[in-house]
Amino acid sequence: MTTHPALALLARALNPDDLGHAVSTEFRALARSVVHNAAAPQARWLYIAGPMTGHPDENRPAFHAAHAELQRAGFVCMNPALNGLPHTAPWHHQMRRDYSMLMACAGVALLPGWETSRGVRDELIVATNLQMQTGRVEDWIREGMAA
Repeated sequence: MTTHPALALLARALNPDDLGHAVSTEFRALARSVVHNAAAPQARWLYIAGPMTGHPDENRPAFHAAHAELQRAGFVCMNPALNGLPHTAPWHHQMRRDYSMLMACAGVALLPGWETSRGVRDELIVATNLQMQTGRVEDWIREGMAA
């Protein structure tokens, strides 16, 4: 039996050796959601990608709003604003965790301003190479509501 990639992510992320950071309450909440939704078809799993660095509160309100809207449209979301690392963790640690989250998904939902983000551009290279669907958050919501 194959383990869902999201469950493999959780096993890795909850390991205390992972990047040397404590697991946050936010990440534990995301973990509970992932376990609850593990039976959902992987085609319904989306990674939310958008700019964070240099934005007030690292653009977390936009990530959380998109997460809520995408869930209402029927998607299971991996939200890097809930990656479990402290906001002060080094960028490369954030990206390592975020890539793990990306790999659990079938598609990428892009927030406005993604073009200005080095991290998102890097994530899209991976997503494109792995033939993952990509689109704007609002396009995914429209698709989800139509299904």
